[in-house]
Amino acid sequence: GYGRYTFSNKFFKYEGDWMDGKKHGHGKLTMNDGSYYEGDFVNDEIVGRGVSYDATTGCQYSGMFHMGEKCGTGLMRYEDESVYDGQWVDNKRQGYGKHEYPSGEVYSGFYHNHLKHGEGTQIFKDGSKYIGHWIMGLQHGHGLRTYADGSHYEGQWRHGVRQGIGVYCHISGCKYEGLWTNDKPNWQPTKLHLVLASENNSLNFNTEFSIIVECLDENKKVCDLGWL
Repeated sequence: GYGRYTFSNKFFKYEGDWMDGKKHGHGKLTMNDGSYYEGDFVNDEIVGRGVSYDATTGCQYSGMFHMGEKCGTGLMRYEDESVYDGQWVDNKRQGYGKHEYPSGEVYSGFYHNHLKHGEGTQIFKDGSKYIGHWIMGLQHGHGLRTYADGSHYEGQWRHGVRQGIGVYCHISGCKYEGLWTNDKPNWQPTKLHLVLASENNSLNFNTEFSIIVECLDENKKVCDLGWL
């Protein structure tokens, strides 16, 4: 039947359906600090669909639960006003989900143990975009990053920086293809395509020009190659 019960510690109060002396059906479990869970109960456990609110953090979750933990699909509104809508396992973001932030940043992709992990797309607050692989919250593996000015890099990433073989195309038309070390072009490109302009940004054909190239050696130190 239906009833109300205050637990002996007086911190929890329950109001809802009962069966054989156990919470079973729909009910609301309220804590003295204002936190609560309202939704399904099975055999005295929080199992099924419900809504939980944490008064300490201000976070609110609406979705599936299993044995008192977020498990399945659900939507979480965080204290920073960001919103995650996706899959959960053992109270953690796990599987596919979408996380939107007040700054305009959006991530859509896979999670593992609360972190971006697997294939995913991130739109950053400056308008730049990354499509590719993630490992434990960082860009890692193969990915394409399109920057706010229209330039883009496609290739290998490691621990959040460009590392390995990749191609960078600047909006000016300049293109570097080769090895990257710690987010910078290495000293041995496989292809270097340059489009040079004068100070007034107009390109003069059939004229001599000079450029300064700065690259890294095998010790990750800048080596001056001089004028080319």
